[in-house]
Amino acid sequence: MGFYTTRWVEAADPGTAELACLELLRSDPGLAHTRSGRIAPMVYLEEIVELDEPPENPPGSGFSFYRMGT
Repeated sequence: MGFYTTRWVEAADPGTAELACLELLRSDPGLAHTRSGRIAPMVYLEEIVELDEPPENPPGSGFSFYRMGT
């Protein structure tokens, strides 16, 4: 199972932003049902974009799930 989502973090550099995003995902209750306990989940960040200013009404929750390999 894979998913797409958008998260907004404030960080000094892309590496720190990636770690902050991963922590948000680890603690997100919306993903708790996807953890089987047998296999460690793997997350790949597809894109990190630096913004000059944060958007006024940023999204920050929800997921679009898909079956991987299809």
